[in-house]
Amino acid sequence: MAHIPRSAIALTALAFAANIPAGYVRAQYEKFSLAWFTAIHITVPPIIVARRMLKLPRVAIPMNIAAAVCGQYVGGKLESSQPTQEQSQQQSK
Repeated sequence: MAHIPRSAIALTALAFAANIPAGYVRAQYEKFSLAWFTAIHITVPPIIVARRMLKLPRVAIPMNIAAAVCGQYVGGKLESSQPTQEQSQQQSK
């Protein structure tokens, strides 16, 4: 089994955490719009820069992508679980 540096695991956790708010924002926009596309990809350049600065092995790439996708999913689910204004108004009546 290949040795995975702690910094790779830390960057993977950071990729996950950074994509939760991005996924939350993404879920608020129309699919395939510019804002939706931006919310998905906004975290990619900083993660790439960090991976290169830390000189991480290539095994970190799929780990970071998987973590980013999971973070986007979690953020999207958090947004969809929030009641809309209409639902809030109906509950208050």
